Amino acid sequence: MASSVQTPVAGFERLLSKLSPKAAQELGSGPGLTLAYALPTAVEGMVLQDTHLQVHVRPKNLRQVLRYLRDEESLQYTTLTAMNVVDRPTAELRFGVVYQLLSYTLEHRLQVICLVYDHESIPSVVDLYPSAQWSECENWDMFGIHTLNHPNLYRLLTDYGFEGHPLRKDYPLSGFTEVRYDEDLQQVVSTPVELAQEYRVFDYASPWKTF
Repeated sequence: MASSVQTPVAGFERLLSKLSPKAAQELGSGPGLTLAYALPTAVEGMVLQDTHLQVHVRPKNLRQVLRYLRDEESLQYTTLTAMNVVDRPTAELRFGVVYQLLSYTLEHRLQVICLVYDHESIPSVVDLYPSAQWSECENWDMFGIHTLNHPNLYRLLTDYGFEGHPLRKDYPLSGFTEVRYDEDLQQVVSTPVELAQEYRVFDYASPWKTF
């Protein structure tokens, strides 16, 4: 299938070589082909998971790809329904920030996955998709993924002064501190956790692994 696709722009062969067999077949028509022709050097790869196309990008190309998917007349992925994060501690690109897009025109869903190093920042997309505002705050709070140029980045779910990011897989199950009410001081205090941390071994072998 890949050999029969015309290559109107440089870099298209590089993209095709990174596709899964199912995604290469999907590329023959639909949004995958449109995106690959328009932005072949901005896309790291594509994977077809069930009927949903996953587009892999790096932070430097994230906004370009999302803007194209939103504004291209034949696509119109105008709605960001959710943002999620996948944490893979043993991977070089540790985090996958997943943008769940919906096109009412095509009646089709698409996932853009931004592959991020640990402690690497990603650009805000609030101006492209306003629904991302709270999700970007949550991703910072829970995973420590910093978002550049966010209008008001703050901890959304944890308390003031909280240390760490509790949904990272290397965060201890019992946390670092214990918050309790001190009868003597008549106030809420935060003290270090004295319980021994449980040793955890992660099994990353999964039939659902897609990136």
